[in-house]
Amino acid sequence: MQEKKTDTNPLELTLEAKVASISLDESVLVRVILRNIGSAPITVNSRMLLNHPTAPDAAREIDMAISGPTNYINLKRFHVNAGPASPNHFVVLQPEESVECHYDLTQYFSLHVPGEYKIVARYTNRSQESIYGKRPWVGSLTSEAITIKRL
Repeated sequence: MQEKKTDTNPLELTLEAKVASISLDESVLVRVILRNIGSAPITVNSRMLLNHPTAPDAAREIDMAISGPTNYINLKRFHVNAGPASPNHFVVLQPEESVECHYDLTQYFSLHVPGEYKIVARYTNRSQESIYGKRPWVGSLTSEAITIKRL
């Protein structure tokens, strides 16, 4: 579910796939875009570190929820050894500016069963420390789901 713009939530998270149909032997490449859709500058964590949804908030800015075809179970386990974001990971986005990251989901998820996969990205920032005198946006955003077909 896409978060709606409000006075306290002027951000939008978008997930895009490079292609909608991908053979099983190819990488699943996606792009996550965090955009300021508000009318004022906002400080965000631009590291956009992808980690497991159960990783501590300080070691995760992006996580993915993936549901696959019947009998799909992710066979890959991954762990990202990362600490809290540092001040240089935070940027000020002016209205309509964005930051983005590209991910190869096959590094983190097996996606090995032919069929359709629904994928949702979530961006989270819990750091409330002032960065260069500005407090960052704190909260969580969820993208619209995309569907990728593995052939």
